[in-house]
Amino acid sequence: MKNKMKINISLFVPLMALLVMGGFYWYYSSSSPDEDNKITIAQGDSPLFRFIVTHLMDKSGGIYTNLRTDLPKVEHVASNHAMLLESNGLLMQYALHTGRRDLFDGQLRFITKHMQGSDGLLRWKYEGPHGEKAKTNASLDDLRVIRCLLDAHDKWGEASYQTYALLLGDALLKANRQKDLLVDYYDMTTKQQANQVTVSYLDVQTMKRLMAFNSNWAPIYEATLSLLTKAQLSSGLFMKTFDLKSNQWMLCEGKFNTIDSLISAIHAMEAGLPTSRTIDWLQMTWARDGRLFAYYDTSGNKLDQIESPAVYALAARLVHKAGLHQLEDQLVQRMQQFAVQDSSSQYVGGYVDLASLQCYSFDNLQALLMEAERNSIHEKQ
Repeated sequence: MKNKMKINISLFVPLMALLVMGGFYWYYSSSSPDEDNKITIAQGDSPLFRFIVTHLMDKSGGIYTNLRTDLPKVEHVASNHAMLLESNGLLMQYALHTGRRDLFDGQLRFITKHMQGSDGLLRWKYEGPHGEKAKTNASLDDLRVIRCLLDAHDKWGEASYQTYALLLGDALLKANRQKDLLVDYYDMTTKQQANQVTVSYLDVQTMKRLMAFNSNWAPIYEATLSLLTKAQLSSGLFMKTFDLKSNQWMLCEGKFNTIDSLISAIHAMEAGLPTSRTIDWLQMTWARDGRLFAYYDTSGNKLDQIESPAVYALAARLVHKAGLHQLEDQLVQRMQQFAVQDSSSQYVGGYVDLASLQCYSFDNLQALLMEAERNSIHEKQ
């Protein structure tokens, strides 16, 4: 039996009541005090998981965007100790792969207490009890949480997970639907939608699962599948943004973000779409450079020398799903070179620039999820 170091976690209290308020559903859960919502660290947990819980997890259970608190604020961009729904969803995915129901339920408590907004939607960002509440959702983040809840129902048999997932799905369909596609966001205050669709937001697999419960998802699923298919270029990269007003792809000046393309490729693979061009590009690029960079041109040629742990983690997850385990191992080895190796450092295992203390939750959580997917024997293909 593993020896455990207690860090004050309360037991999950099932979601208690379903209320109808002002025409939309509000899902209420009994929640523990913020100061009692951290997770247990087990002796066998990885250094990366320990780093995240110790240094990036707030006492409320949320995950800080960055270690630092003094970075300039940029409108519509998370920084410092802002906490993102994206992070909650990624950590819930990790919890599912590792069977950590305590971790999963702690993140769910945080979401129902701090991220639940009006119109039944989830806020994309929380800045603490004294910060401004985000007025918009992000469709990708909502879909990730919905997927996790449906998976949790299948894994642990708790009916409230599925109930909450379907409520969130209905709210998302109502608020973010435009021309049979889900737009990037909906403003809960102004009731205005975005007029664009980001391709990396197209979680087709989750839409297909929701379609089994609500047939209104069928045209969304079909249109999304079509757009994701059209977004893939001959190079294997993906277009980033489709404008619904002009019905055209938005100009990207021949510059493609690798993270966006890799997330899009993962969604495409999950949906059963061909991804061989992306896999071929990864193999060719790695064989040529022994590196992956942040931006490439239309033909798949590098535009910078920037490397990030998240790029390697996402690429490793993609080739893992494709069964290319030798390439996967090589990508992971390169990624791990960016982690703090010094066992005497308080940040050991984390992806931290020790000179500046810059540290992004997305890098660390993608690496953690990759770690879990590599180790999980129950991964769904």
